[in-house]
Amino acid sequence: MTDLSPLPGPANVAVAALDGRFFQPPLPDGHVLRPRLCERLRAGLGGRLLLVSAPAGFGKSSLAVEFCQSLPAHWQSLWLGLSPRDNDPGRFLERLLEGLQDYFAQLGSKALGLLKMRQRHQPFAFEEWLDGLLDELAVHLSPSTPLLLVLDDYHLAQGPVLDRCLQFFLNHLPDGLLVMVTSRQRPDWHLARLRLSRQLLELHEQDLRLTRDEALTLLNRHCSSLRGEALENLILRSEGWVAGLRFWLLAASEVGNEGALPQSLHGGEGLIRDYLLEEVIDCLPAEVQAFLYDTAPQERFCSELCDAVREAHDSAEILRFLLAHQIFLVPLDEHGHWYRYHHLFSDLLRTRPTTQALVPAASLHLRACRWFNAQGLLDEAVEQALRAGHLDVAANLVQNLSEEQLLAEQNVGMLLRWKMDLPDSLLISTPRLIVLYSWALGLACQLDAAEELANHLSRFLPAPSATAQKSMLAQWLALSGIIARGRGNRELTLLYCSEALESLPAKRYGQRLMCLSTLSNLAIADGDLWHARGLNRESLELAQRVGNPLFEALAHYDRARVLQARGNPAFTG
Repeated sequence: MTDLSPLPGPANVAVAALDGRFFQPPLPDGHVLRPRLCERLRAGLGGRLLLVSAPAGFGKSSLAVEFCQSLPAHWQSLWLGLSPRDNDPGRFLERLLEGLQDYFAQLGSKALGLLKMRQRHQPFAFEEWLDGLLDELAVHLSPSTPLLLVLDDYHLAQGPVLDRCLQFFLNHLPDGLLVMVTSRQRPDWHLARLRLSRQLLELHEQDLRLTRDEALTLLNRHCSSLRGEALENLILRSEGWVAGLRFWLLAASEVGNEGALPQSLHGGEGLIRDYLLEEVIDCLPAEVQAFLYDTAPQERFCSELCDAVREAHDSAEILRFLLAHQIFLVPLDEHGHWYRYHHLFSDLLRTRPTTQALVPAASLHLRACRWFNAQGLLDEAVEQALRAGHLDVAANLVQNLSEEQLLAEQNVGMLLRWKMDLPDSLLISTPRLIVLYSWALGLACQLDAAEELANHLSRFLPAPSATAQKSMLAQWLALSGIIARGRGNRELTLLYCSEALESLPAKRYGQRLMCLSTLSNLAIADGDLWHARGLNRESLELAQRVGNPLFEALAHYDRARVLQARGNPAFTG
């Protein structure tokens, strides 16, 4: 159990002396200390601003408390927990001044009177008022006993006027005073000058994510029986989100059984769902909520995809809003183009009852399918068609994948995964699908299944033209040669691959290269190295002619085997 007693030193004596309006909350029960982050924050003690911004539940306030408790003994701290009422700059500045007066009793007596006399509906020169207060505060502050001012949950009070007041406050901050801000959204301040002069230290969501060791410490402290895959899944699914782990632990403790901790993880569990709805989703504008629900089914998204899915033109603007308000967006590239949602957040969004959806999920996936296909992203287009339940669309898209793409881009696993979702009646509905999936099965060493599927080509004979029939028979021969090689049948391999090479059209270069490579390896096994060298030279020239790096690498590998078999010193031990 973490020791929650205050650390010795003037900082905490001063905090204890303040009344409830400036109460620094204790660390939560079982808080995992994060010295790595406190050490980073201490590096900013010589500046003006420590800014900690992250979505709800990432431990911003707890980190601020831990940091205050770890301050050097000569530091003092003043804690202001903000609320929506502090959106009124006058009320905020009044609270700030009253807190400072607990340290400097003679500070700002006239200034406080001016604030109390003001009328909220009348203009007030806040910057002029702050200018006078800061001049007076500079007299009282001492670099030997600096003061840390913590503004916790700044997002609750944030507004244009208060932002300008705090911007002025930071720009004219006297020596001996440091401001720490925790917020769910990045304040609308101009911070470039502070950053350039190293007067600003920032921590973001990525910094506040629990490390694996920190997550293990938290889980083992409360649920020591959790082990193995269940433990790893829990850590992986939480993505370092402190609140998510705590809610799972709370759910297990409420039933009094550690074994009740979810084994199959779902973001839609009651406690997490209620928290995210109350703290995040329900606080957003209706159009932003609709955006979240419509885009949540996507594993990744960009503004253009969101526009296509929603049939709208404001997605870039909404994404900027989500980024500014720290709404569980995870960037997937350094250019700010592709994003996804935190897993637990997207899980919650996807649990929305279909009866509440303005656009059916199938329609959203089909729109995404069209967009991905237009961008040439065939694999994601097929996935979207499958998720939309349009198996015929998925099968039609698969037909656009050539054997050369299959062989060169290593898409075997992807094709076999799609095969599980496509009915057999669709797989044998066209020669293209039969050939494509026969190759995938053959390369995956599922030889019987490959042969059985390839035999369905006979259903399409005779072909509409002599050229088409010749091409189909050649592809069957090439497939049969690869299957025979997998079974170790030398004679059939030699027969089928040789005949395939005589009739395969030039555009089937991938199949030609596979046949050449197979025959070259047979020649090496037979000791016919000159024939192997000739086959290898032909395959290398073909690979270079079509400009395919993977096939060229395969040809060079075969060449190395020929040289090794010939006793070339570079390839012998």
